[in-house]
Amino acid sequence: MKSDGIKRAVAFSQYPQYSCSTTGSSLNELYRYIRKFDTEGSITWSVIDRWPTHPGLVKAIAGNIRKCLDTYPVSERDGVVLLFSAHSLPMSVVNRYVP
Repeated sequence: MKSDGIKRAVAFSQYPQYSCSTTGSSLNELYRYIRKFDTEGSITWSVIDRWPTHPGLVKAIAGNIRKCLDTYPVSERDGVVLLFSAHSLPMSVVNRYVP
């Protein structure tokens, strides 16, 4: 990043909630790397570490759900199963669901 002339960077945690064991440990690792590889502090860092209720995220998720539901006939939409998981699921687990 330094060799590319980056002066400002944002670290974005993929964990929507803050937890010492997930977000905290990831940010600690980032800070160790920053201290090691940017000792003069040439890059200004910002961190997004909590974001599950941000209006922009909620709007984006709701829009994606609506867009997908619109692909089903109106008569079938009440029966569509929405699966939301904060953790990745293997397709073998997802495919176990039998309506």
